[in-house]
Amino acid sequence: MYAQSSGLWLQKTYSHDQVAAVHCVAVRSPDSLQDIVTTYPNVYLHASGLASPLLGLSQKDFSSLAASITMIVHNGATVSFLQPYASLRAANVTSTREPIRVATPRRIPFHYVSTAGVAELTNLSSLREKSVAEHIPPTGASGYTTSKWASEVVLENASASYKIPVTVHRPSTVVEAAGKPDDVLPHDALGTLLRFSRELRAVPLPKKWTGCFDMAPVDQVAQHIVEEALLPSTGGIRYKHIAGSKKVSAQDLNKFVATQIQDPVEVMPMEDWIDRAKAHGLREDLSGWFLAVVSKPRFLPPILMGSDL
Repeated sequence: MYAQSSGLWLQKTYSHDQVAAVHCVAVRSPDSLQDIVTTYPNVYLHASGLASPLLGLSQKDFSSLAASITMIVHNGATVSFLQPYASLRAANVTSTREPIRVATPRRIPFHYVSTAGVAELTNLSSLREKSVAEHIPPTGASGYTTSKWASEVVLENASASYKIPVTVHRPSTVVEAAGKPDDVLPHDALGTLLRFSRELRAVPLPKKWTGCFDMAPVDQVAQHIVEEALLPSTGGIRYKHIAGSKKVSAQDLNKFVATQIQDPVEVMPMEDWIDRAKAHGLREDLSGWFLAVVSKPRFLPPILMGSDL
């Protein structure tokens, strides 16, 4: 069972002969996945809501899924750059509790897609594949990242209390699929910044940021999670980091974009860059987020994968 999904995740999952059927719940736009359903007839879409009790399903459907599925992949969340944690809690944390109710009676393996952004809550120089529960998000931390941290803690407690096998996946910044630089994901702040920077031939440098942007193509992230999910369950809780093959220093964005377009780029203050980008279609929520965060000091700690330890 997937708690929310997309065509790419379905394609990656259904291509494995171990998978007999896929149920997608909390699907916002079922019509957008009809081509997938036509291609893969054993994919079942359930239009419902993440923030609703029983994930918006009827009691009958909820109970039926709880009795039949053999794996849960929770990839659902409301992604917002400006909303505080309080307004995201229902969709992003309460929605994690509902699939736990499904998993508990039969101890169904539970895979949760978190974010490597939780590393920024720790003040560590790098983050190993371990719990971050002891690192309470500070006041003013990203509401979205805080909601992911909270869901991780909920799952840690559920795994300990109910013996549910849990895997927490922490992908780094998820960007467009390899070879598709202009196919930017709707909530990809870095991808949006890079796309407009290529178009404008101008880059805003976040002078108070240090560390590196770690970019993982969405198709590689999906492949990694599906392959991990289909491995035999080991019990307990484990953490899996998904680092990208592209790492760019926060102070070298201009060089990175110049290499992409094979042309020099202008470096300018964020305010001026936003004015230009808005004239070319930059969304209001993203422009507000860029303005809100770029003036603040920010360290982007690297995440360490198992092979790095």
